[in-house]
Amino acid sequence: IIFFFTRLIIFPFWIVNSVLFESWQIIGPYQAWWLLNGLLLVLQTLHIIWFYLIARIAVKAIFKGKVCLQHHCR
Repeated sequence: IIFFFTRLIIFPFWIVNSVLFESWQIIGPYQAWWLLNGLLLVLQTLHIIWFYLIARIAVKAIFKGKVCLQHHCR
């Protein structure tokens, strides 16, 4: 839940949004601006892929019975 909240909600809506749009309005584009924003967008893409893989593994583990909620599994 923390991974989802920080990487898929806080990071894109606060960090990436302010770097992409607010910095453009405050200081305008500069050469490193393009590189920085490109890398931040690549990082956001990786967060989405990682979340998908983690969620897929978790769902498979829960629904196929590989995760036990009790102390002793059968």
